[in-house]
Amino acid sequence: MDHREKYLKESLFTVSHKLRLNRILGIIGNLDVDEEGRFADFGCSSGYILNLASQMPKHKKWSFFGFDYSEESLHRGEEMFPEIDFNEMDLSVLDDRYEESFDFVTCFETLEHVEDYRTAFRNLYRKTKPGGKILISVPNETFLQGLIKNIGRYLRGDRYLDRKMTNTWKKKVSYVSCLITNKNIERFRKGVSGGYGHLGFDYRNLERFVDKNYLRKNKILLLSKESVFLGFYKIYLFRKGTD
Repeated sequence: MDHREKYLKESLFTVSHKLRLNRILGIIGNLDVDEEGRFADFGCSSGYILNLASQMPKHKKWSFFGFDYSEESLHRGEEMFPEIDFNEMDLSVLDDRYEESFDFVTCFETLEHVEDYRTAFRNLYRKTKPGGKILISVPNETFLQGLIKNIGRYLRGDRYLDRKMTNTWKKKVSYVSCLITNKNIERFRKGVSGGYGHLGFDYRNLERFVDKNYLRKNKILLLSKESVFLGFYKIYLFRKGTD
């Protein structure tokens, strides 16, 4: 699905996406930035959010870059927003291009779809200039929020667990049990059907990885962390160190 459909479609199930987008744009709009800079969105889809950011007066002299794994999305973006520089990139593989190239790096609702979100974060860090900022949003699929989301998917006719867990009903029961008891759900990412997604993504493991490998080593500084829409989404703003 083109990301913009989640923001433009009028539906009860798109309310949370719109609220998240409004908060993201609010953060971007309130940041102090230089007159000129380079803005890159990874997992940009067709560039809908990039285009909105580029329309802000503060970014009048900025350059915008979009990176995504889907060639179809990139082609669509090139047609709609020719002023944005679109490029193909697989975040699950370390990529040496654009090292320390961007003043502001964003990645929204993408890390959960990458096979190795740890490598994906390394890529985001490496693409950011020293002193640059990184803004990330990920879904909260754990505990009560995860349980509510899966009930919501079922009610709208999306048999998500059935599609992703094609083996036994016992595994599905085990997954629901982990949600109810607030246990780590990442082990369920193994053997999923149809590619990686929200199933088994545990934002707490991402936080532990970033804390151990970046925050404690002073490679980045956490400027802000917040929850959106009853904790359904997590948003992080980092600043890369200058050493």
